[in-house]
Amino acid sequence: MTNRQFIEDLGLSLKEDNTHANREKWARFIIKYNFSLIDLAVLLNSERVIAMRFMWLIGHICDLNPGFVYPYTEYFFSKRSAEKFADYKRSLARMFYLSGVPKEIEGEAIHVMFNWLLDAKANVSTKDYCLKALEKLSEQHMDLKNELKMILEEQQGRNTAAFDRKIEKSLKKLNTVKHRNFII
Repeated sequence: MTNRQFIEDLGLSLKEDNTHANREKWARFIIKYNFSLIDLAVLLNSERVIAMRFMWLIGHICDLNPGFVYPYTEYFFSKRSAEKFADYKRSLARMFYLSGVPKEIEGEAIHVMFNWLLDAKANVSTKDYCLKALEKLSEQHMDLKNELKMILEEQQGRNTAAFDRKIEKSLKKLNTVKHRNFII
């Protein structure tokens, strides 16, 4: 089977079968045979439903093997303004949370995630993954921790009750300062 045929089969399968089991099957196959996610990303240019489900598939790959996706994170980040479905932001935030943020794009990615976190139109799932990714990054950057705390304090009461609870939980975690194996 050629790469082109594989991509066509994958796209058709994603279009016809929207189950977790189908995406899980493809995720395992892609990891096992070490397919380039950049080659497969042509599916982002397919019809909306295929492009969206392809990004969900990338999420499954992140769940199974975050390190597999990490080298492609910068590429997917570079495509964010071209994507025409809202879940792309969510998928990208999830990718940052699970796979990490490459140093080359760290500053810009942090800025974008803060914007999504503050965006009243962003869905709760996108905000949740941004929050989790920023929390992880704040473990490495004390100044980011303080900025995140300020933003979250400002956001309390401006979101859904469920997300406000996540903000409270995050603030408790952020207020426990970890530094060089000591808890202050």
